[in-house]
Amino acid sequence: MRTTAKALAAADAAHPYTIVDFVPPATPDANRQLGSGTVVKKNTSGANVLKVENKQSTDVVVSLAPANSTAAVLMMYVRAGQTGTAKGIHDGSYNVFVTSGSDWDTGARSFTRDCEYRRFTDTIDLTSTSRQYTVETLTLGAGSDGNAFVTPSDSGSFPT
Repeated sequence: MRTTAKALAAADAAHPYTIVDFVPPATPDANRQLGSGTVVKKNTSGANVLKVENKQSTDVVVSLAPANSTAAVLMMYVRAGQTGTAKGIHDGSYNVFVTSGSDWDTGARSFTRDCEYRRFTDTIDLTSTSRQYTVETLTLGAGSDGNAFVTPSDSGSFPT
C-alpha cells in the first residue's frame, strides 16, 4: 500500500494527490528462537541419547516418531551452527523429521517464515541394555559426507 500511495501521489505533477498516512509504519519481522537443545515435546523415557549438529544456516526442529506412527515422542530445537542433545529416549525404531525456517511460534509448533520440511528415508534404531545405550548423532547440512538421505515432506506429515 505504501508503494501504491507514493506512485499515486507522483502520477500527475500538475495535480498532485495528497495521500493521508493511514498505514502504520512497517515493523521488522519477528525472529523468535529457542535455545539449542530446547526440548519442545518429550513423551518418552529411556537411556538413549540423540545429538543433533546443525551445520545449516537456519534453525531446525528435529522430530522423532516411532515407526508406523504419526505422533512425535520427541521434538528438539537446534539453532543454526549449533548442537543440541536430548537424553532419555526409549528403545525403538524411529522416523526422523526435520523442519527448518525462521521465527519459531511455540504455540503452533512451527516456523512462520521460510519453512522447509524433510524426512529421513531410513529409520534410526535406538537400543539399550543395563550397561550400554545408543548415542545417535545426526549432522544436518554437512554436505555430501553424510550417509543419510532425506526427502522433501509437507507440513501436514510433520509429527508434533
